[in-house]
Amino acid sequence: MTTTRTPRARLTLRVADLHQPQPGTITPGEAARLLHVSTATLASWADAGRLTATRSAGGRRTYDREQITALAAPRAEADRAEVHRVTVQAHNLHVAATMTEAVLQQRVEEMAFRLGWRSYHTHDSRRSDAGFPDLVLLRRGVQVVRELKTERGRVTPQQQAWLDDYEQAGVDAGVWRPLDLIERRVEKTLTGQS
Repeated sequence: MTTTRTPRARLTLRVADLHQPQPGTITPGEAARLLHVSTATLASWADAGRLTATRSAGGRRTYDREQITALAAPRAEADRAEVHRVTVQAHNLHVAATMTEAVLQQRVEEMAFRLGWRSYHTHDSRRSDAGFPDLVLLRRGVQVVRELKTERGRVTPQQQAWLDDYEQAGVDAGVWRPLDLIERRVEKTLTGQS
């Protein structure tokens, strides 16, 4: 009598299968990227009970996808806000870097006029004393004196001497640059908020 053997079903278990996260879970690497932390930080949070961690068949930690996503949502919103802030800041720096002194003066004078200030600017300073400030603004007994410069423009010693003398006389004197206009410092001065 001959016996026939039935082939046994081979159980093939690949090592990679041991480490696959279960449905509804994510790997430590994915969770760390979503939360912008290291995998070691995730492990310490799990050990402290701040996160729910389970083990895969191979013994590796996995994390609850919903929990990680919920934790990542405020971070994602903060990241979007930061990207917006950086984008606006980069735009402002670009605009400021390309703004000429003439454009700055025009915009400051327009704003001053809208806010009820009288302004004086020496259009041809060739016969005037060197360094006299670009703008003298007056409104209701308040005087503001400003030298206008591009972002990289330098104040000459004569200009600084005039500004120092005005300050010693109790006048609000200084230098305005394009970023002062863009970031609303000019407006705050002219509306009395500075």
